[in-house]
Amino acid sequence: RELAGGRWLQSPACRPPVVLCGDLNAPPRSGVVRLIKRGLVDAGSEAGGPSATWPSRYPFRRIDHIFVSPDLVVEECVVPRDSALRATSDHLPVLAWVLCR
Repeated sequence: RELAGGRWLQSPACRPPVVLCGDLNAPPRSGVVRLIKRGLVDAGSEAGGPSATWPSRYPFRRIDHIFVSPDLVVEECVVPRDSALRATSDHLPVLAWVLCR
């Protein structure tokens, strides 16, 4: 909440382009994610639909996210699902391709 609640995102030092990503342990409809989405764009939703990231073996929850500032264009956002990645972590990675406007 500290990061998303305004102190970081509203800081004069936080200037575009901004990318915020990681394991938030928060689903898309959580309060924390809704707070982040007040200032940033959800790359997964922007690029055609989010995908589950946890647990990696049989993912059913989306708790890993990429958010970008509105000056960035999300071209693609994917969650790779190959077996090597499933063995590496309990979360699947999220990859996004973005361009500056």
